[in-house]
Amino acid sequence: MLNNSALSHAVLATDTADGESVLLLALGQSVESREETGMLLALSQSVIDEHETETRLPLAQVVNYEIDGMLLGLAQTVAGDVSFAPMNGLQSIGLDYQNYAVKVYINGDEIDPCKLMRSCEINYTEGESAKATLYLKEECGEVDMYLYYNQPITIYIQNNKYFYPLFTGIVDTPDIDFLKYTRTLTASNDRSSSIEKLGTDTIRKIGYWCESVFGELSNYETLNAELTDRLSTVSASFDFDARGQAVLTGWLPKAKADWTLTNCDCYERQVSFKLGGATSLVNRVEIEVHHQFDRLFHRENYFEYIYCGFQNDIDYIKNVRHEGPPPKYDDVYSAATGGGWLVGNFRAKGTPPSGWYGTTYFSAADYEYQYQPTGDKDANGNPIVNVVQVAKTTAKGDLYAMRASWTAMRRWKQGIDEKYQFVITNTPSIQLHGVKKEKLSFTIKQDADKDKIAKNWGNEKKYFRPMGTSQANGDYTINVDNIIPDEYARAMQVIYHVAYTKILESHRHNELNLITKFAPAISLDNTIFVNTDRFKGNVKVKSYTHKMDFLFLTSETEITGACFINPLSNNSNLTLTPNPPPRPELPLSTYNPYIVLNDYVVPFGVKIIENDPDSDKNPDETEINQPDKPAGGDSIGSGKSSFKLYQCQGYVRYETGFYYYDRPVKRGYAFRVQTEDIEQASTDTAEIDAGVTDYEVTVPNNDIHVSIRCY
Repeated sequence: MLNNSALSHAVLATDTADGESVLLLALGQSVESREETGMLLALSQSVIDEHETETRLPLAQVVNYEIDGMLLGLAQTVAGDVSFAPMNGLQSIGLDYQNYAVKVYINGDEIDPCKLMRSCEINYTEGESAKATLYLKEECGEVDMYLYYNQPITIYIQNNKYFYPLFTGIVDTPDIDFLKYTRTLTASNDRSSSIEKLGTDTIRKIGYWCESVFGELSNYETLNAELTDRLSTVSASFDFDARGQAVLTGWLPKAKADWTLTNCDCYERQVSFKLGGATSLVNRVEIEVHHQFDRLFHRENYFEYIYCGFQNDIDYIKNVRHEGPPPKYDDVYSAATGGGWLVGNFRAKGTPPSGWYGTTYFSAADYEYQYQPTGDKDANGNPIVNVVQVAKTTAKGDLYAMRASWTAMRRWKQGIDEKYQFVITNTPSIQLHGVKKEKLSFTIKQDADKDKIAKNWGNEKKYFRPMGTSQANGDYTINVDNIIPDEYARAMQVIYHVAYTKILESHRHNELNLITKFAPAISLDNTIFVNTDRFKGNVKVKSYTHKMDFLFLTSETEITGACFINPLSNNSNLTLTPNPPPRPELPLSTYNPYIVLNDYVVPFGVKIIENDPDSDKNPDETEINQPDKPAGGDSIGSGKSSFKLYQCQGYVRYETGFYYYDRPVKRGYAFRVQTEDIEQASTDTAEIDAGVTDYEVTVPNNDIHVSIRCY
């Protein structure tokens, strides 16, 4: 039925690697007859990924695309011989020089070009919708402006051996030229609608993409918008051929051309070649990338207190009458938990249990103390008293805390802003043209609120064991930099390709324009080897226009081909994706996590100041004098008129003014624990300079030769 029709064959897109032809795309068609449904011919097509291009372009692995029924009104004339083929086949390529017929169907009705049309133009350009312009003869009389308006149109050519679809679309704009008695129909094949029909599975296998650079997928209103972003990361174009087949084609012309044009195929009346504008060149891209995320800190302080440095129970029993009892358990626990940090692993040792210790009997109880003057004085003239312990309540030894230790925990978040700088250059282009630079900036932001752990970090109500990576300074940290898995590496990859694609695109605006014999088999994915006396070299088809004249029964094809020109480059391949730069080491503050609490003694008669009188002033305007912290029960504050309780860390006692066997009698006043504020360097946003990374990329130089023939 189809004989050697192109519809019965696979159309292959190939490239060359190491001199061998490599299959990139296989376009397969199947033909199905459905007479019972009224549809005589149905075409289903697919794009199959056979290989990755040299640029590592992710191609659609399977693209199922059902051509609309409007394309298939041509089915009734596909079978059988073409009885009337008036167009001159001698001026054609791919038709074996046989005459052919141009078939035009609008809404299923055939339009006879020889009777009703003057001429027709069909244009395909990278990244644009295909367009067809038909110039119809208009008879005198009343004009029906809605004739053909918004109707499906199909154009193809056919002879006894070949069949080539040229265009399918919708008649968009009718235009009446009253002076020329002409109706001009402009039709288009909406590229955006065709993209939407492909579906997300196809589009999301093209190019590189990440949320940090392009935003969330849900923000795209159309697949076409998403495809535009994805194509900005690859040196390729995504188009539809005359059969409605999706084609992803690299910009770099194939080493082995799909077909060749010689002097015999090209018309001399139009052959031109132009270089891309110098002002549009880009050979250096400077990029600044900010990687922003939260760092979670878990810090622990370890507190320890030993009353008067007593190492055993005997030391306590011998000295308790003048030193006084240790702090109460409740007072120690209250001070430990009152500092704003969460307390865990709290342990305490009480006073010795009641019993005989040598010749001394000790009774564990909560005492009130009475002092009985003896009337005697010591050598210094101080009154000597007897200390009488009066049991207030009977209690166990754990009423007091001779020893205590605990862990205080604090958790908080710190914002991290890693700054990366990239410079992507092509040195051969710079040597020839000078620096042509462009600047880009991107932000990779990891939203910690989307992480279950980070969301409530710092709002804990009880002590938790350490979580995260143990650091050298004692902190535990978690970097919340993987909310979207592998987003850092993916974003760096996307950013690199966006910049590289800009450089490649700017070196590709070199265009060869020529008019050839009618070439109905041409496609935007073709590479053509032009071998004429004016131009020699491979170009990738960037645009083409079929022009058919039904008055003279001739057709021709106007072709625009593009190539890379970078004369000082000796590399014909593209640079592969590099690894992302290494992450910088984040800073850590030093601090002392081990805190030993002290015993303080306020000399007799010294005033105790409990609160800092300068607490409401700027710390820079006040001078903070920390009190001495002696070991054991030695006195502090001698010679001073006041004692700064608010600066103490530990147990504070005061001298009563009485002596017991030449030793001043002391009694407890307060137990204080102060937890340090987190240093500002660990709470303020940390700006980390990750340095500059240089990438040298290649821009190919296609081997072309341009000359002017003199007669």
